[in-house]
Amino acid sequence: MSFEHLKVTGESYFKHMCYALWSTLLMLVAAVTCCIHAFYPDVFQCTASNLCKKVIQHVNARKGEPCGQVRVEEDDETTSLKLD
Repeated sequence: MSFEHLKVTGESYFKHMCYALWSTLLMLVAAVTCCIHAFYPDVFQCTASNLCKKVIQHVNARKGEPCGQVRVEEDDETTSLKLD
């Protein structure tokens, strides 16, 4: 394997692995809290959304992100993600 992705991002194998696992952990926590929120609407009201926004902010801050930038657009009723 040539790991072209690592060359594009400018990251070492270990740094990329840590970032990917950190992102995975945040998204898993977001998924679990969202599932709990589905049954108990008064708990974790913004937790999943806030964790997803944190992952998006971190992705957007990365140098050489090959997947583009993600924008979070919010209005009074909805939140949507846009990929540039």
